[in-house]
Amino acid sequence: PLHPHLVLICLGTNDMTEFFQYSGAIHDQTALARVGQVMERNLERMIALLRQHRIRVGLVVPPLTSFFPFPEYRRTLDRMVDLGKRLNVPVFDLEKTFREHEHREGLVLKVREKMQELIRYRHGEPRRIFSIPVVTGRRHYIAEQIYDHLDKHDLTQALSIDESHPNPRGHRLIARTLARGVEQLLSSPLDGPSLEAK
Repeated sequence: PLHPHLVLICLGTNDMTEFFQYSGAIHDQTALARVGQVMERNLERMIALLRQHRIRVGLVVPPLTSFFPFPEYRRTLDRMVDLGKRLNVPVFDLEKTFREHEHREGLVLKVREKMQELIRYRHGEPRRIFSIPVVTGRRHYIAEQIYDHLDKHDLTQALSIDESHPNPRGHRLIARTLARGVEQLLSSPLDGPSLEAK
């Protein structure tokens, strides 16, 4: 049987998105809480099993961007971060890593109740380059005019090709981030301190 030195667990974006839609969690706070509880229980079981076999484990938060249309999903990922802290499991928060980079040098979508805005960051300084009014109360969508503006002006995010898929530069950042963390994790005691990706 396989006996790895280290296992990294990443929450699958496609799986969670489908789970959100079919469970009603994007419309119902009770269902959202239930999704978070199921996720936590499953992760706790996996972590316990790995620790039982003396295998180091880390949690990876996927690199979603501001173009991802489900803010509830981020709250579920926050529970993953909290779980890591509670169980003393290293958490590599790639969403946070990507967000911090885009807010220094990148392109960010701000979704407000009545407005969607494209913000360009240069050296940490924001500049609004496009905005469009949206229908109040309509959630989980990005206005077509946003994508039209991106295409017309050949605008791209610094690290991703869309809401959740990294471009080559993004993949290099992920590789560097995880390589540093894995190296530290493998050289630390099995019950060592929690790490967080920078």
